[in-house]
Amino acid sequence: MITARLTTEPIDANALLRELAHDEDGAQELFLGVVRNHHQGREVLRIDYEAYEPMAL
Repeated sequence: MITARLTTEPIDANALLRELAHDEDGAQELFLGVVRNHHQGREVLRIDYEAYEPMAL
């Protein structure tokens, strides 16, 4: 089963894994990206993500 969601709320990875856990499944895969603290020699303070919601859905 493939599950995909679009949300404006913070993602609780542990809650998501618990929700998707099924004894008959052989595996679960969850990709979590992490932003590095630098880019081209400059400190990264934050990232922003924008999407045009009608196209993202």
